[in-house]
Amino acid sequence: VELRATHCSIGQIPQDLPQIRDLNLSDNQIDNLRGIETLGQGNPDAKKFSFNQNKIRMIPFSIVEVRNLSHLFLNSNCLFNARRELIGVHSLKCIALDDNPINAMELKQTIEDFSRAFNRSIVFGHPSPC
Repeated sequence: VELRATHCSIGQIPQDLPQIRDLNLSDNQIDNLRGIETLGQGNPDAKKFSFNQNKIRMIPFSIVEVRNLSHLFLNSNCLFNARRELIGVHSLKCIALDDNPINAMELKQTIEDFSRAFNRSIVFGHPSPC
């Protein structure tokens, strides 16, 4: 199941979508990912979630409960760090965090951790003004 709701002024992510596989909620007003663990629980397929260009400030530790999350796009948000929350999501193959205000040391350590331990791709860029 796929759901795309971009440019809709949505303020929070939907809850309890057990069959979702591909979710794109980019360009909205989302400021947190509370309830992300309820998405896709009934579907064993790889998941791709896109939350680009929102106002997300943190990633909840419950993200580790998302079943088979393979791609996570969080470009152009307000994230200052992400390593601790994402390191436990062993199914992640690609994390996009471009245009977030992540400091240089956190950025370097996150890239090293993911590349060395899990052979994952991480996309970063310049910090965003949040």
